[in-house]
Amino acid sequence: INRDGNRFCNELGTRAYVTDKMFSHDPHYIKTKKWNITNEIPTFSLVLSASAAEGAKKHVDHYLNKGLLKKIEGLEDLAKWMNLPLSKVKETVEQYQRDAKDGRDQWGKTSFSGVPIDNLMDETFFAGTVTPVLHYCMGGLTINKEGNVLDENQQVISGLHAAGEVSGGV
Repeated sequence: INRDGNRFCNELGTRAYVTDKMFSHDPHYIKTKKWNITNEIPTFSLVLSASAAEGAKKHVDHYLNKGLLKKIEGLEDLAKWMNLPLSKVKETVEQYQRDAKDGRDQWGKTSFSGVPIDNLMDETFFAGTVTPVLHYCMGGLTINKEGNVLDENQQVISGLHAAGEVSGGV
């Protein structure tokens, strides 16, 4: 949910898609598809219902423990946490509930598990602040069979090794 209290994409889309939609809140990015590093990084609210949180319990517990998610009782307290009018948060969540019942939203989402209960004042939410980030790289550093990083001339950079995502997932 963005700072205006609106959903803005299919949350189950790819990382690249969701990040693009997050960055698209910035006019410079919309025009150039490039992020201006001098701009403030946009923040968004990740909001889970109790049933959605239960479906990801291991992860939710981890992020609660780290202080990155907060357990919030009722829609009114969620709106306060988001620093938004209750009416706006209610409108957004109720639209999500309607979309779930219809089986499709405006971004083409057709999978709706963990929908908030009908009485939003009795729902328990789990919420945190998120920002767009690069989670993966396509390709990455060039390495040899021993995991040594190679320079632009395919020569070993002494003492530098890589594995995992930074080397294309090897």
